[in-house]
Amino acid sequence: MFLEFRAWGSVPLQAAAHGRDYIQASQAAGLAAAAKHFPGSGGGDPHQALASLPGDAASIRQRYLEPFRLALDSQPAAVILSHVRVPAFDDSQVATFSASLVDTILKGELGFRGLVLSDDLFMRALADSGSLTRRASLALQAGVDMLMLSSLEEAVAVHANLVAALRAGQLERARLLDAATRCLAQKLRFLLINGQGGPGIDRRLSAAAQAKLLAANSARLQAMLGD
Repeated sequence: MFLEFRAWGSVPLQAAAHGRDYIQASQAAGLAAAAKHFPGSGGGDPHQALASLPGDAASIRQRYLEPFRLALDSQPAAVILSHVRVPAFDDSQVATFSASLVDTILKGELGFRGLVLSDDLFMRALADSGSLTRRASLALQAGVDMLMLSSLEEAVAVHANLVAALRAGQLERARLLDAATRCLAQKLRFLLINGQGGPGIDRRLSAAAQAKLLAANSARLQAMLGD
């Protein structure tokens, strides 16, 4: 198992219980937490190659999805995806680009209301998925809310390309607004607005103050996306 000491264990429900408790404790202290890697790694290393989760829908639900259902009871700020194929649910797309897995199952069936974060789009598991901009676009369309890019220079270029795609009608404005709203909601939840926040902060932010922060950020977002 490539995760080794980074995983809570090899028994799915036990690992999920440990993860749930860790998420609860971290977030109670003001530290936003993420559950990963949804829907599972399949034992492969996405830094090197694309792996698959074997089995039919019933076995995938029991072995891989049920542990996430348990972990999501702790309402983590984010879920990080795995670059893995799950033929039982989508025989054509990697999980990161699969609306069936991200939108229908994670956000719909499991009811996750936080932000969905991709794993690094540079990984070799996505080597056959086209340019970084194409990978970013596919992920956003599938329901991913935040993109992980390990190069700042490339991230700036991808951002510019995505804005151009939006203005050309190649990306849905509603989808991007939904993604940004989910990200802003978690920033408000942990008071990570305007450089403030983190463990030990005064979390007694009034509803009026929250609304003011959300309105200010929403206005900037609307200006970027256009009318």
